[in-house]
Amino acid sequence: LGIDCSTVPVALLQWNSALAVNYPARALQIRRGDSYEDIRTKSNGKCIALHLPVIPISEQPDNIVDRILEEGKEEDKAEENDENIAEFSLIQSAYEKEYHIPPELQRQLFKKEINKMRRPNEGKASLERYRIASSRIFNVIMETLTTHVGKTNFVLERASIDELFVDITNHCYDKGRLASSAKFDSPKGNAHFDGEEKSYATCEEGQKLSTCCMERSVNQSSLQSWRNDTTICHEEESQISQYVNEDDDDVILALQHGCFVAKLIRQSVFDSLGFTLSVGISTSKLVSKLAASYGKPNGQGLILPTAIGKVMEETKIKKVRNFGGKIGKKIQTLLPPGEETMGSIARFLSLADLSAALGREMGQMVFDACRGEDGELVKETVGALTKSITAFKSFGPLSFPALEKWVVLLATDIVARVELDTKRNERYPKNCNIQYVCEFVSFSFWFTFIPKLQHRALVFE
Repeated sequence: LGIDCSTVPVALLQWNSALAVNYPARALQIRRGDSYEDIRTKSNGKCIALHLPVIPISEQPDNIVDRILEEGKEEDKAEENDENIAEFSLIQSAYEKEYHIPPELQRQLFKKEINKMRRPNEGKASLERYRIASSRIFNVIMETLTTHVGKTNFVLERASIDELFVDITNHCYDKGRLASSAKFDSPKGNAHFDGEEKSYATCEEGQKLSTCCMERSVNQSSLQSWRNDTTICHEEESQISQYVNEDDDDVILALQHGCFVAKLIRQSVFDSLGFTLSVGISTSKLVSKLAASYGKPNGQGLILPTAIGKVMEETKIKKVRNFGGKIGKKIQTLLPPGEETMGSIARFLSLADLSAALGREMGQMVFDACRGEDGELVKETVGALTKSITAFKSFGPLSFPALEKWVVLLATDIVARVELDTKRNERYPKNCNIQYVCEFVSFSFWFTFIPKLQHRALVFE
């Protein structure tokens, strides 16, 4: 819509709840979950409220398919021009159509959508626009890593629509590279990215070295450039300078090169797509995600091994990856009142205490985690596709005719998205699960089908 989200406060809503809030809006104390009225009040009308796209329930099924599959026409044209076109080219075509809108049309859409709220009974919220952007960001990250790290020198794990982990140990721990990295005067590549991902490194002997957590191209520069954008957590400048001059400290040098790679990715995404990313670099997946918070917004944070204890002392249990649910609440009951950090666990609970309360395996995991140790490896998901396509809707009491309209809408949305997935990935679903839950009844069943492509839609037999 032509909005400069780096300076203009914007909140994205789903019905009457803020789903995403940019940093200028956060500066006005607007938070996720705020209502439209809260947003207008807190910002004194300065924050722009936009709603997710909505598939209207009033649309006929054929119209829904036509609209959702409109981007498929562009993909067909691309395939006609090149029979061997890759999946990323199809995604790029959809991305260009969605995000590169002529200025005049941008102004018209902005005028139409600004501060226009929607109600749940109007239809189903659609995230397709954001799935396309996510796919495009991941493609750029993959291209950057392949070019500057090497196809066999990283492992990428997609954690969510806007987050990933990358293991770059083989690249960062290369002896020749570490030796040259100690001297920051040789020209190297430089990059910038936007989004939310993660990078993790482990040496061949199994010792964890470097993890980058990146949250949502490349020019020539010195390797020293990583320092300009990197916040080093709880470390004085003199200390990091000392590390830089210690050629024999391979772990520190590997982490420094991880920072450089993170900067390359951030620059690439920004130059290619205009999105910004926050990144965390450290020695494990758990700590790298914490490091990312020090890099927000549009920067990167580094937690060195000597700073992990300090970070754990100030990190609340509920803020740690995998500790926000039942496990975190259970651990909290074991601690004295007022003690609520990961450091509190390390100080007050022994391995025996944790094992007795949580079980041997879980107790060991928590015991290690509160000390910044995370044995979970990055799992390869490059090329891995989502395992399911889901459409759901929550609503109040309805008549059967009204319920039938919702069922048609959800079913049509699913079929249209399956067609797009089939076009992009050359695969077909094997099973379908239909579930209906209300206060007194829960109904669910699976069925298997053999899909057969016809001209306009999938026919399930």
